[in-house]
Amino acid sequence: MAIIKCPHCGNNVSDTASNCIHCGESLTGEEKPKVNCVNYNNLLQSEQSALKNEFYESYPQYKKYEDKEAMLKKLIRIDWIFIILGLVLILPGLFYANGDNFDLNTLKTLSSLSTIGLILFFASDALEILSRFILRSYKKKILLATKKYQKWLKVNKNINYNVTFIGKDAKWKKYFDEINVDMEG
Repeated sequence: MAIIKCPHCGNNVSDTASNCIHCGESLTGEEKPKVNCVNYNNLLQSEQSALKNEFYESYPQYKKYEDKEAMLKKLIRIDWIFIILGLVLILPGLFYANGDNFDLNTLKTLSSLSTIGLILFFASDALEILSRFILRSYKKKILLATKKYQKWLKVNKNINYNVTFIGKDAKWKKYFDEINVDMEG
């Protein structure tokens, strides 16, 4: 088995494949009737959700990756709550640290609040680092599920789903393009 370039989209495919796994076009020279593909991004959000649910009914093993990704992204957002709460608890101690008219109980309270604030502040950093580490370890599985969904849409629904990679995710495009869902399962 050798790897060749698809004459339609230019991606790498097996020379034994009858259709390109990326664009779905025939590699055998047999022309299939041209049917206009629907662009996934032009569908309504409700239509996209219905399609995704239908996909997960056929491939339930991929749903867990999306669920895990959503949970980890929520944890990263919750991180900001810890940061703000930590600062709110630290700031009174900083502003009133120079006051000479405090009794011992007030100083103990401000000190305790500042300590709790620092703990929350550093806990938020640990939570974010852990969440991002776990999310990164799931990235390949998430991309495999996305690639499988992309192929399912093309083959079963005649819908073209172009996945875009922007910002920090741009480095994953090459990996995504090389995924062979027929070989990965």
